[in-house]
Amino acid sequence: MEGDVGAGGASCGEAREGLGPVTVVVHGSVVRGDFNLWSDVDVVLVSRFFEGMGVLERLGVVEEIRPPGVEVVPLAPGEFLASLSPPGCLEEGFRAGLCCRVE
Repeated sequence: MEGDVGAGGASCGEAREGLGPVTVVVHGSVVRGDFNLWSDVDVVLVSRFFEGMGVLERLGVVEEIRPPGVEVVPLAPGEFLASLSPPGCLEEGFRAGLCCRVE
């Protein structure tokens, strides 16, 4: 799905401004359909900008653009690809089509 994906997709445009081309994958309770009023939106933010950067530095960067109620996992492309094998929780976002790429 291209474009915004709820609250998680709202961060796509903001991420693009500072991080260059990004891919945003929504996963967790929103994708499974078992979210509730107190659920957050779980997203993986994939960007080459994060290559060579430590975890705390990445989290500091995403904290600047993260909307309230959105939990962001910042990954470099290689780390993201490695997270897909073996198939796990991120696969659910792809199956549900809750992924957007912003160039």
